[in-house]
Amino acid sequence: MGAKRMLRLLSIFVCLVFSSNVLAVNGNELFALMSDNKLASLKYVQGLMDMQTYIKYVDKEVSIASKTPYNSNFYICPPENSTYGQVYDILKKHLTDHPETRHLEASVLLFDAIGNKWPCSQ
Repeated sequence: MGAKRMLRLLSIFVCLVFSSNVLAVNGNELFALMSDNKLASLKYVQGLMDMQTYIKYVDKEVSIASKTPYNSNFYICPPENSTYGQVYDILKKHLTDHPETRHLEASVLLFDAIGNKWPCSQ
């Protein structure tokens, strides 16, 4: 691989790594949004849960196709008939009870809060 191509790839990698948190919402921002605009923050929570469901589905399909073990321990498995409102309430309580972690990305805090309540079983 040529030096120019290697430098170009390295530049892209560095930009991706250092820009990944620019658009991420942190716990402080989400907590403030939960206080100011419940509907917007509920939609944010809904989006995170929907994305997690999609990633879990794709991961399971890839696991089947590649004949590798599927590990559901990385995901959240809400009980049947649970609501986004419940997820919202659990996350808001977590943010209220743990202000020391609000500097982290909101998605990380959501998966920590909900994953402890509704882990997946194999």
